[in-house]
Amino acid sequence: MLTNDLATTLPWESPPLCFLSPEQQVQFKTTAEARRYKLGEVLWSSEDAGVQMIVLSGKVRLVGEDNSSRVLQPGDWIGDLLDLPGWKARAASGDVQAVQWRSEQWMTVRSPDVDRFWAITRSRYLPQLDQSPQPVSGFPFVSGMNSAAACLTMVANHLQNPVQLDWVQRQLRGQRPTNVVDAAEKLGLQLRRIQTTWKEARLLNFPALMLWNDTAEPHWVVAYGVRGDRWIISDPQDPIMTPQAVHRSFMDQVWDGQLWQVEAVQKQERFNLTWFLPAVWKYRGLLGEVLFASFTLQLLGLATPLITQVVIDRVMVQGSIPTLDVMAIALLGVAVFEALLGILRLFIFTHTARRLDLSLSAQLFRHLMRLPLAYFESRRVGDTVARVQELENIRQFLTGTALTVILDSIFAVVYLALMFFYSIPLTGVALAVLPLYAALTLTTTPILRNWLNETFNRSADSQSFLVETVTGIHSVKAHSAEKPSRDRWEGLFARYIRTSFKASTTSNISNNLGDFLTNFSYLLILWVGAHLVIKQELTVGQLVAFQMLSGRVTGPLLRLVQLWQNLQQVLLSVDRIGDILNVAPEAEPGTGLVLPPLKGQVSFDQVFFRYSPNQEPVLKGISFDVQPGMLVGVVGRSGSGKSTLSKLLQRLYLPESGQITIDGFDIKSADLHSLRSQMGVVLQEDFLFNSNIIDNISLGRPDITAEQVVEAARMAAAHDFVSELPQGYETNVGERGTALSGGQRQRVALARLFLSNSPILVLDEATSALDSETEQQVLQNLQSISDNRTVFLIAHRFAPLKRADLILVMEKGLIAEKGTHDELLRKKGLYWSLYQRQQASV
Repeated sequence: MLTNDLATTLPWESPPLCFLSPEQQVQFKTTAEARRYKLGEVLWSSEDAGVQMIVLSGKVRLVGEDNSSRVLQPGDWIGDLLDLPGWKARAASGDVQAVQWRSEQWMTVRSPDVDRFWAITRSRYLPQLDQSPQPVSGFPFVSGMNSAAACLTMVANHLQNPVQLDWVQRQLRGQRPTNVVDAAEKLGLQLRRIQTTWKEARLLNFPALMLWNDTAEPHWVVAYGVRGDRWIISDPQDPIMTPQAVHRSFMDQVWDGQLWQVEAVQKQERFNLTWFLPAVWKYRGLLGEVLFASFTLQLLGLATPLITQVVIDRVMVQGSIPTLDVMAIALLGVAVFEALLGILRLFIFTHTARRLDLSLSAQLFRHLMRLPLAYFESRRVGDTVARVQELENIRQFLTGTALTVILDSIFAVVYLALMFFYSIPLTGVALAVLPLYAALTLTTTPILRNWLNETFNRSADSQSFLVETVTGIHSVKAHSAEKPSRDRWEGLFARYIRTSFKASTTSNISNNLGDFLTNFSYLLILWVGAHLVIKQELTVGQLVAFQMLSGRVTGPLLRLVQLWQNLQQVLLSVDRIGDILNVAPEAEPGTGLVLPPLKGQVSFDQVFFRYSPNQEPVLKGISFDVQPGMLVGVVGRSGSGKSTLSKLLQRLYLPESGQITIDGFDIKSADLHSLRSQMGVVLQEDFLFNSNIIDNISLGRPDITAEQVVEAARMAAAHDFVSELPQGYETNVGERGTALSGGQRQRVALARLFLSNSPILVLDEATSALDSETEQQVLQNLQSISDNRTVFLIAHRFAPLKRADLILVMEKGLIAEKGTHDELLRKKGLYWSLYQRQQASV
């Protein structure tokens, strides 16, 4: 037991003693033991475990099994809970006083604060071990057992997009990568998965997310970057509760090489060239290396004309062969170094350009996928594809042509000063051609821009028709329309060739006139320079050197003038891509209400809708209520608004007026992903992608197993025909599913529905291509999974509707009748009339 004097010297107000309650502190006073040690005596050893102690006076040397050591001062702690296997503590001064407790007693008062203190103390003692984690500061840290939510909170705060942990937790639907990617989009972040290595990772942009496998259950951590041979890691489950520099040898044990790069989605009011600046700025380090290499190459460019002048004026005059050899070796060295540096510059630049292409293209495609359905329905496929391809022209201009030309032009000032040093009149002659070249460029630019714009439009026309013809080749062949189709395409392509020829001709005339002016400039320099040499105002070597320098001055300056012409083409590309990026997306990520699990109560209240302001309303005041678990049939003549109703339910379009609610939530303010992920939809012509049957059935669900796919195919009456295919479920269905018949394609699409656990199912003419027997089988299977699910069945055949709890009869955008099958037949209204006509036709 401690004496009162000794007990008062203990740091009760400091960690970890301050974390004890008053009652626990009293207990620790009574169980504490005071000890004194002489020089060299062992205070503590991991081999003789059992105590936890604090040094009160004197010095203690803590020695590891690899003989690394550190000196402990009064107030430092040692003991079992620091987890230092193979370490010993010896007295390093003549008199050491310490107070100790049994480790078991400290285990009884464990708390997050106490555990964190032991972890921090251990990390303080271990930095001398090369591979031990080291705490770092300056990065956000959030603790939590929900590692994905904590990591997303950290990276959002790091990217100046602060969020609260509890809000992020509500956005997450699980810890899988797909769940994390979806939640990140709601935070205004984009994640891109990369498989990388230690060497490549040092060139990547951070922060990034990783999955660590250091425990039985993998969890998420944040990587803020790489310093030397260490990663800056923030582990939300680390008791130290601070980011740490983790050695690469430990990373090799817990990391599989996958990481998810995190970037903040840039919101921009209007698309222009500044849209590219954040992406270019992100690679400023690599681009800086390119600029440095270019600067060095320009400096080396001074060597060749200067050495040439020396060779002509001195070496040849004096006949000094040794000096000539030295000059030749110098020129060879310059040439070799220029070649190597040029190759290195090209490699770095190409590598950076490809990464920029990936980043910018992914950003453009991400925006394209968020655009409303109306955008795609009002534009041709070929036109949209052509606009996306314009991105390469802009990127190449910003990081290629503009960058190098401007750099060369800036350095041309140095060459120009040297030319003035040689001869002011001769320099004036060299620059005299520039105004002529500028006038040529300014004259031809408007003409060329007009033809370039016309060429793009003609190319988009021919490409769009080609895509449409190939897509609809069945109809073309069925109607024997090959020749009219060929004639029309040839006409469109001929128009493109004509405009392309005129654009090329204009450009060629401009370029050749520019080449003429350049050669004329060289001729003038040679003519005037020869006169100066004859008058002995200039040496032959100086004239040759001046001629070489003038090429390095006039070339970049002429290209700078030509850059204006290239800029016109780039501005056209900006306008074309702006047609995509200036269209507002359906909803900005993170702006909608994340819906809870839905029950399926649907309400339309006075809904009006038209596809364009100039058209009549397609829906006129639609109102109805559907309770969870109901089967709702929708019938009517073509053009009555049946499919439009289903599109509004999915929020593919927004109503002009009125309100649509699900479980009381207005879908206009709902988060799109949380809404559509709770709907299973099958369309009459559902799209099949050029992949195998497994991928087409599990579309968008990478977690689905092959067994689940087979069971869904059985429910959709597709298993039998799939099993008979040569490669079974691995069979490629071809582009748009052309390798399958219409009924087979529809059954594959229906199989997607049977994989869905959505509370709302929408079938829009989903069985129209099936025979009656198969249709009945599919509908029976659908009924078996539709308990407690709301099902909307849009059909042109009446047999499936007999089981419906409610049937909506559409006519010219109105609900003409509603009720059950029997009720509507008794009314002998529109439904009865349509039913009788179908029965008569049967």
